[in-house]
Amino acid sequence: MTQSNQCLSQVLSKRDIHPGIQKIKTKQYSGSGGSGYWNMKYYDNEGRMITEELYKKRKLMGKHLYEYDQFGNETMFVSIYDINNPNTIDTISITTYQYGENGEIIEETSRMSNSNYTIKLISNNTDSVIYRKINEYNWIYRDTTNYDTIIVKLILNENNNIIEQKKEDVETGEIEITKYQYYGDGTLQRRTIKRIPEPEFEITYTGGPGSDDMIYEYKYDRKKRIKKLFTIIDGKKYKLAKYKYYE
Repeated sequence: MTQSNQCLSQVLSKRDIHPGIQKIKTKQYSGSGGSGYWNMKYYDNEGRMITEELYKKRKLMGKHLYEYDQFGNETMFVSIYDINNPNTIDTISITTYQYGENGEIIEETSRMSNSNYTIKLISNNTDSVIYRKINEYNWIYRDTTNYDTIIVKLILNENNNIIEQKKEDVETGEIEITKYQYYGDGTLQRRTIKRIPEPEFEITYTGGPGSDDMIYEYKYDRKKRIKKLFTIIDGKKYKLAKYKYYE
């Protein structure tokens, strides 16, 4: 539940490692009450999620498989069941990596059905990392391909947690700055987002609470694992999820 060392794990993602856990049941909430949605995640001996089942009440909505390389970075994401296409198995993404001398990712490429992206390391300093991300969108029915380029700068604290992420769209000049604060155990405490230029209209979130300024609170079980997750927005607390662990 904490941010990973971005130089040594999948770029711009966080790994969710739970050694010693066979599966975790997570129930999602819309803010004030249960929505009926939940999932079951299954883990391998190294604590990496290998299977995820998605449910609405007791009805299976989807099932996913994940594969990893020797460094624990995700290499394949496969949908083996989708209630909207129940007879179709679809490889959603295949990701490859190039590693530097110290094991850091210097290039990450992901191939999907109609879009690809490549992330390349520009600089890697003690307290900051800069990547260039190029997105490629293939519009099959239009026979056209669009590209956009984003420069991402990550500022890290002494625990290699991201304290600031700055994304700049090279084509449009738009900038998004996300800042993170953490509790002493490394779990996320607060996340704020600033957009330049500011959007003309306030961003509205549907399906649950959301804001550009969110505070997170947790309740833990006897083994110090997160049992319940809450967010606080404008002084109002919302329940987001609860977790049950199976060893």
